[in-house]
Amino acid sequence: MKITKELIGLHLISENERLEQELSSQRTENFSRDLQAQDAAKLAHIKEMTNLEAQQRAKRDREYYEKRIAQLESQANPAGLDTRYRLELSRLKEQIQEVKDEL
Repeated sequence: MKITKELIGLHLISENERLEQELSSQRTENFSRDLQAQDAAKLAHIKEMTNLEAQQRAKRDREYYEKRIAQLESQANPAGLDTRYRLELSRLKEQIQEVKDEL
């Protein structure tokens, strides 16, 4: 009878250790999944912010180039644009088109 109690006790101890190990493994898996979910959320946020920043930068660039074109046109000789102004105006219009294409 004493041997049976000892065997049952050993069996219970080993079963308890197995369950503890299984629980620990599940906790590790859950922790890993949580970290992956957090990383995915952070990455999505970073992408969103980067996209928003790029749009804001493009808008600022477009506004700058539009103002610069207006300045050049106001400084230009009405009878015919000065060559320097014409070249810069052409270059700025190309840059504005590139910015618009990005949006």
